[in-house]
Amino acid sequence: MVLGWVKCQQNREIEKLGGRLDMEAKDIDEICVCMTYTQLSLLGLIVRVIHSNSLSGEIFSTWDSPNLQMANLAGYFN
Repeated sequence: MVLGWVKCQQNREIEKLGGRLDMEAKDIDEICVCMTYTQLSLLGLIVRVIHSNSLSGEIFSTWDSPNLQMANLAGYFN
């Protein structure tokens, strides 16, 4: 769903979403987490993908995209 929303925004000619968009995606299926992380990272977005159970609140792992890691190193969110 997140990838579809990003593609829709790109079709509306909103340029450079990676510089203005900070998002967090959660899923319980690890394969879906891997696919989401890969696709959104390749688009150059600042994204954190969380492998978690939304019902119980249990978090298994957190995946930060390369752009999020660079933004954190540069102090972008401080």
